[in-house]
Amino acid sequence: MADAADLPSWHSVSNRLTDEILDWLDPRAPSFRPDEILGFQPAEDELGVVVAWMLYECRFEGEERVVDVFLRERGHTLDARQRAWLEASMRSWLSAWQVTEVQPGVGFTAIDRLTGAVRTVQDEVASEGVFPSVFLLARVVDIEGLSLLAGTHPQPVPPDFGAEVVEKVCGARGVEPGAMSVAQVRGPGVAEELLQRWQHFVEAMFARVQPQIENLDGDPLLWTRDHFALDPARRAEVIARLTTLPLAELDEDGATTHVTLFEPRYEMPSRFGPAMVARVVVKESALVIETNSVRRADAARARVEETLKEHGLLEAVRHRLRDHEDIAVDAEPPFVLSELAANQTPADLFRAFEESHWRSWIDTPLPMLRGISPREASKTKSGRVMLVRFIDEMEREEAASPRGDTSDFDLVRRVLGV
Repeated sequence: MADAADLPSWHSVSNRLTDEILDWLDPRAPSFRPDEILGFQPAEDELGVVVAWMLYECRFEGEERVVDVFLRERGHTLDARQRAWLEASMRSWLSAWQVTEVQPGVGFTAIDRLTGAVRTVQDEVASEGVFPSVFLLARVVDIEGLSLLAGTHPQPVPPDFGAEVVEKVCGARGVEPGAMSVAQVRGPGVAEELLQRWQHFVEAMFARVQPQIENLDGDPLLWTRDHFALDPARRAEVIARLTTLPLAELDEDGATTHVTLFEPRYEMPSRFGPAMVARVVVKESALVIETNSVRRADAARARVEETLKEHGLLEAVRHRLRDHEDIAVDAEPPFVLSELAANQTPADLFRAFEESHWRSWIDTPLPMLRGISPREASKTKSGRVMLVRFIDEMEREEAASPRGDTSDFDLVRRVLGV
């Protein structure tokens, strides 16, 4: 059995050998520009996979690989371990590997979706940075019973995109996914196509503008609250009158009473019922009307004040102020996609992408939540019950998906407090 303690020394051999080849290559081919072949300039954290491609895949000087020319001219200068690593690296190939199992603190198992090859990779750091179903663009070097990463793109991708890349690469060559030979994967253009497709996805992912989120009225979401002072002696009367509003629903949550207002005119599946349009929060000596747009706030305030006036209760409440919260800007952590650091792991980047998606999702009005967002639903007892059922249903459906997606629903629950 391979000795995992040998991993650091093999990585050291790899690093020293890469430096030697680059030092040899620089004066020999000063005009050699791999970025012109790929069509993009790699960022610092992408250099590992690009350099590995350049040395072991890219061809120059009569269609020979860089490593072939180096081995012919400088092979005699290598010690036994350097030669062993170089030859093992020459047998490896760049491909789209899908993680199937993670052994924390040890490594992970992955399948090459182009060739069908399966490897259990020994890499403690990588085991903390990947999770099942994601795709990695990587080279896996087999040496002395070990399988090691040696040139990995820092950005793993979701399973749907990874599968799409595999289908396109295989389809262009007339083979089924998983049926390509290693010789075909090493053939002209395959590694370049993989790198280009990965890069285009990454650039699009981080350059994408956050979509405009609207409520069912077509208004941009702007959390709007009208604050009123409330006469505590008339609190019970005010609540009683508010519950007479059409389609009003009472929800007692501790010392706070919520009266939710609904609107039946929106077209939603009948099983979801009418849409929520506003919530009146009644505390001991304060009343707040909460909505997700200015237009709804105006309409809800008019409904509440008109009803209270009809019953002689308008003097029991006194409007104090209105405030706003830009949901898109003030999304709560961890749904903030922070600036990416060069030392982030692949999992950090993938989780940032996933969290960016959930950041939009928690503030998107959903028919399944009767027209309000998960964040809004989490603010009341009845809304939380509805939200928990919805998240549980999503989790069950995703677990049964043939793609094996594994979103972090526990993270969503923690942020929403359900």
